[in-house]
Amino acid sequence: MHFNQKQQEILKQLGEIAEIYLYQNDKRVANSLHQALEILSAAVKQADSGEFKTILKEFERITKWDKSDLSEELLTACLNTSQADRGLEIIDMLITLGLYQEHDLFNDKASFLAALGRQEEAEQMLKKLLADMPDNLWLYIGLGDIYFINTLLDEHQNLAKAETLYYQAYDQEIGKRNRETWEVLLERLGDVTIARLRREVEECLLELLEDYDIGTYRALEQFKKNIYISGHDSVIFQHLQMQIYHKINDINEANDALQILNQAYNFMPQKDLNDLSPFEMVEYMPKGKHELRIMDEMFKKFSDKMSQEDSDKEFGALGSQEFTDFQIEFIAQKDPETGKKRRTIIDKERAKTKKDYKSGKLIWEGFVKYRI
Repeated sequence: MHFNQKQQEILKQLGEIAEIYLYQNDKRVANSLHQALEILSAAVKQADSGEFKTILKEFERITKWDKSDLSEELLTACLNTSQADRGLEIIDMLITLGLYQEHDLFNDKASFLAALGRQEEAEQMLKKLLADMPDNLWLYIGLGDIYFINTLLDEHQNLAKAETLYYQAYDQEIGKRNRETWEVLLERLGDVTIARLRREVEECLLELLEDYDIGTYRALEQFKKNIYISGHDSVIFQHLQMQIYHKINDINEANDALQILNQAYNFMPQKDLNDLSPFEMVEYMPKGKHELRIMDEMFKKFSDKMSQEDSDKEFGALGSQEFTDFQIEFIAQKDPETGKKRRTIIDKERAKTKKDYKSGKLIWEGFVKYRI
């Protein structure tokens, strides 16, 4: 035995503590697994080099933790609890122990360096590896991540740079044959595109609010929170619209301001949309071919109906209600092309799209049209 009775008891307890708090984002996971790794490291140093495998098996048996699971969960726990310094120390320990080669942990190391604000150092490290492994898609993903998901504070992100780095792999189709990894790249490009577009419209709205003395960043944050709960019925949304009418006399300027407000709304997540924004709902879950056709037919038929009636008729509250009633009746009718009720067709298409999106089958690739 390479661990004495006291060490065995401690290792057993440390393994149990880590297991208990594993999915609670608790520092005790990092603390316990790190301490266990230190005990292993001390035992390896005291033993002959040929005994490493035996020591490792004994360690895994006592802690009931496989070396790979322990390393992965330990590094994840450090990242999730903002212990980047400890994470770098653990990476050095894992490499020194011979559990991993340095290139096995390049993205983990880059994540911790980015969390510490050492983004340029992380970038240079990955680019150096890229010179030896030019077809490694994970290196490109790691490079983009430095300036996107591995930067803890949003204000320190460089979304344009992250997007450019992801596109370097996308344009060259590096790693495309591995569908699983390629989809990770597609998801990154989709997420960073949405994040950049959202930030752009929010910055435009904040500038508008400040320029016309309507509000500050507090008003913007209140707007976002209220939109999340109330959606288009947000009282803050309506208030800002009225403020624009009151503060801006020029009709063209007012219309431009309202457009900025509506663009910002379009990118704000809503609870009723499963935390997606209206923009994402349209892009991620587009309407099916039958729904698009049915909507076109409905609007055309209603337009024809209105043109046959009194042309001087104002489209106010009564006109709006007339369209609502027409829409309900039209959707409930049978579709001549399929022989099924239009509502049934639409609901079926939407259900399939939603199912495909949730299962990961529907990967958004429309980010290209919003490329910088």
